[in-house]
Amino acid sequence: MDKAVAAINAAVRLAEQGDPAGAAAGLCRAAAKAPKDPRLQVQCGNLLRQLHRPAEALVCFDRAARVLPDNPAVLGNRAIALAELGRHREALSCIDHVARLRPDDPNTLVNRGSMLVQLGRRTEALTDYNRAIGLRPDHAPTLINRANLLMDLRRPAEALADYDRALTLRPNHPATIADRGNALLALDRPNEALGAYDAALRLDPGNAHTIDHRGNALQVLGRFDDALASHAQAARMAPTVPAMRVHLGLCRLLLGDFKNGWRDYEARRPPPHPPWPDSVVGKTILLQAEQGLGDTIMFCRYAPLVKALGATVLLRVPRPLARLMATLPGVDCVSSTDEPLPDHDHACPLMSLPLAFGTELHGVPAEVPYLTADQGLVTQWADRLPKGDRKRIGLVWSGNPDHPNDRRRSIPLASFARLVDGDADFIGLQTDVRDSDEPALRDILMPELDNRDFADTAALIRLMDVVITVDTSVAHLAGAMGKPVWILLPHNPDWRWMHDRDDSPWYPSARLFRQPAPGDWDSVLERVGRELSRITTGR
Repeated sequence: MDKAVAAINAAVRLAEQGDPAGAAAGLCRAAAKAPKDPRLQVQCGNLLRQLHRPAEALVCFDRAARVLPDNPAVLGNRAIALAELGRHREALSCIDHVARLRPDDPNTLVNRGSMLVQLGRRTEALTDYNRAIGLRPDHAPTLINRANLLMDLRRPAEALADYDRALTLRPNHPATIADRGNALLALDRPNEALGAYDAALRLDPGNAHTIDHRGNALQVLGRFDDALASHAQAARMAPTVPAMRVHLGLCRLLLGDFKNGWRDYEARRPPPHPPWPDSVVGKTILLQAEQGLGDTIMFCRYAPLVKALGATVLLRVPRPLARLMATLPGVDCVSSTDEPLPDHDHACPLMSLPLAFGTELHGVPAEVPYLTADQGLVTQWADRLPKGDRKRIGLVWSGNPDHPNDRRRSIPLASFARLVDGDADFIGLQTDVRDSDEPALRDILMPELDNRDFADTAALIRLMDVVITVDTSVAHLAGAMGKPVWILLPHNPDWRWMHDRDDSPWYPSARLFRQPAPGDWDSVLERVGRELSRITTGR
């Protein structure tokens, strides 16, 4: 028996005896003495990977690759180590070499797909997973990988089919059962989702992620106290996972517990971040937009309050909002997020200001308007709209298709257009129209869509009598301008609209029209239609 085989056998014995670290130490010593022996290098690298020491494992795989530059097993292990180190482009280049050597190897295709996912190349990754499953249709881990990717691509029905198939092969796998629950929840089947989470927790009762997801299902079902308890339990069990505390905070905000909700919601900010200063007098404070355009419009209301404390206020927002934000009182300078950071003494994201100001439900700063339209733009847009005494109704039926909740919040225009009749002028306020909505546009005036920003949208809103919109940034802008705005909400809305109320503490001019059940837009549109006829006909 040669020395390499002896070292490998000794390591195997130590690993079997429960001493993998000792096994790795022995192999590393042997590998260092024989850098050109690929057997030792590969075995040592694999053991180091199992011990979550990918940097050291990569050294071993690099040595083996110098001796065997076209060996698929060596290169495959090297690619995985690179991926574990976050060096995804190098990992992909390495696995591409393996794929050229073994074009029909399912393991290589799965590994390549996973690396493509990390690089954001999800469509290519799906192709690799599809090929791998075609070659090995009954491999549960590959089915789960594809299902997870399909969830990321917002194709939950296909993901559910893969999870179901994987569970026939591996029936009592709690993570897959919980993932199946996520797919069911995305398909608006919350009762079934809750059943899946409960089944997963019977197998793995200490899984904080499953408990957290269970809270989401309970929230959709309107069981708010139970949802809050689940989110709180998950946050206690996983105190180092920010998402758990964020979800707890959002649930509290939905229920009107602003005091604790804002505090928990701060977990979204990666530490360390400086607290709000005791005094901002004479300081330059940079307020930064975060998340969506609607969030920026909603929380920019705090900028005048910061100014009132004696600060110089700089506001940094996405470019489509920059012209609009110039109308915000108390802001000394507005810049765009695609410009360099201006000099400042303290920076704060806009959505942390409610915590800084101690905002509670009955103390929301809701004086409107705090955003206004430029009169010159109002005049320009007025010249492009129909003249006469008929009411002008602004419409928004869909939002950003990439929004995680778009499937629930947007309404196909073929359904939404039932609101359009001959007693008013109906003006489309959204800049993008989906191809599927084009045939239903016939009775809606769409002002020029190109080269508009939110300053133009504000001017159009100013010219409307009422704005009717789904939950998009236009809802926030109309509310911030004090324009009558009717907001159509899904059954499980975003936290800011709370629950069981038809008004908003944030926007005094808003009326909320809620789905009574998931997916039920028909009853919402019927009710809105009745209210609209009172305005357009006076009856």
